[in-house]
Amino acid sequence: MKKITQTRKFPEALPSRKRVAAYCRVSSNAERPQHSLATQINYFTQLIENNPEWELAGIYSDFGISGTGTKKRLQFQQMLKDCDEGKIDLVITKSVQRFARNTVDLLKTIRHLKEKGIGVFFEKENISTISGEGEVMLSILASLAQAESHSQSENINWAVKKEFEEGRPHACTDFLGYHWNGQCYEIVEDQAKIIRYIFDGIIDHKSCPQIAKELNEMGWLGRKRYLWSGETVRTTAKNIHYTGVLLLGQNYSESPLTHKQKKNKGERPLYLVEEAHEAIISKEKFEAVQQEFERRKAISTRWNGPVYPFTRKIVCKHCGTNYRRGRTGKYSLWGCGKAALEKRAACPKSVNLDEESLMNTCASILKTEKFDPERFKNEVDRIEVEDRDHLHFYFSDGSKRIVKLQNIWRKGYSEERKRQSSLHARDRDNITKQKKEKPFSRVIKCSTCGGNYHSFERKYIDGSKERFWCCNHAGETIIRNSDLEKITCDVLKMDEFDSGQFDATIKAIHVCGKTLKSEFRNGEIACRRYQKEVKKPCRRSQ
Repeated sequence: MKKITQTRKFPEALPSRKRVAAYCRVSSNAERPQHSLATQINYFTQLIENNPEWELAGIYSDFGISGTGTKKRLQFQQMLKDCDEGKIDLVITKSVQRFARNTVDLLKTIRHLKEKGIGVFFEKENISTISGEGEVMLSILASLAQAESHSQSENINWAVKKEFEEGRPHACTDFLGYHWNGQCYEIVEDQAKIIRYIFDGIIDHKSCPQIAKELNEMGWLGRKRYLWSGETVRTTAKNIHYTGVLLLGQNYSESPLTHKQKKNKGERPLYLVEEAHEAIISKEKFEAVQQEFERRKAISTRWNGPVYPFTRKIVCKHCGTNYRRGRTGKYSLWGCGKAALEKRAACPKSVNLDEESLMNTCASILKTEKFDPERFKNEVDRIEVEDRDHLHFYFSDGSKRIVKLQNIWRKGYSEERKRQSSLHARDRDNITKQKKEKPFSRVIKCSTCGGNYHSFERKYIDGSKERFWCCNHAGETIIRNSDLEKITCDVLKMDEFDSGQFDATIKAIHVCGKTLKSEFRNGEIACRRYQKEVKKPCRRSQ
């Protein structure tokens, strides 16, 4: 007998909607309103939401960025990332120019998306990358868009050149010491004093890192409130604009596709505009500073650095870099320059050499009672350092010898280093926490131990507070901060304490018992007696 079973036919699953994203871009604020970013976003949002077969996967937009490259278009990169993660099935955009003006970038992107089954639809040109002829048409249109970018770049370069020929800067932006008032540059006096301090310091044979340190301690920061470094001081001192002239055309764009700025070394004309604005620095002082730079360059391999007996003589055998001199606590050492500049991982096999041990080793090799710098310079060509047991000495007569470093064991070496590091950290923290400590931090020196005085605060029973300076060395004089200011006013003949004048004039204050010796930057010494007075009961608090 036949068996009949009733079955139920399930309806087919409804087709899923296609996830569609839109990409919008404008390169500047000068675009017409109908092509503005807001208009594009609004149009594509409505277009996708009104299509029942589409689902909005996102609107990606870049504002004020050129289409000749993709690296700086953050939203464009995010869209590609979401495509790789499978969040998007189709990308729509207004035109080829909105998507990319670089033929290589355009074809590379659409081929990458096509491999993942994701199409791109260009509405204005009515081209879909899924179709067979789509890529051919895109290549032609992208080439035309790229040619248009080149043409626009040439027009801009022509306009900039005309401005330079008329003695007008193209980008009228402010820079340290000057403000653009719409017609010309005018001096900003608060910033101009920094420029004068830098030029005067270099003429006084101060190093650029030293000047940077002094500016930071005085709180004289740059125009954008950045801390100074030796390199920024050097760059500022080489800026010819402070003499009242404008040197136009120093940089130019290498390509309209990469937009990479390149320094003009004669490839294009330079324009020198005399008496373009009021000068902060005279031409004579500017030339004197440039000559000082040349003098320092001639006597040292490291810019603005001193020369020691081992300078340019010690070479790392592992990476070929010259050794540099450094300090740990009160002891000097020599280490691989690459490891010092790029951290230890750059040359992990290099070793540091104690300077005194090096001198003893060289004296033993040259058979002298003590290290003779002149003889070492004449007889030793270089030292290649493999490790402390293998120092390769190359002599001027062509001979070679491998020796072991006569290392000196210093008891308490690491403890001294920790103590110095701790003192430095405490001084740094004090400067950060107490702005009024700045004028005297690292300036007051103990004549007994040679260390810096540090400060602490006393709180009196009546609730008032007062700051004092002292040394860790037992029995040294404790000095009241207010008394220090009074003594400084007496030495500098000031009616009121001025930290700027103090920093510019006083190099150090040496405490010898009850006598304070103020050392001027010009080498003069002024002595004053200090009489401590106990005013009222207090309790000391750090």
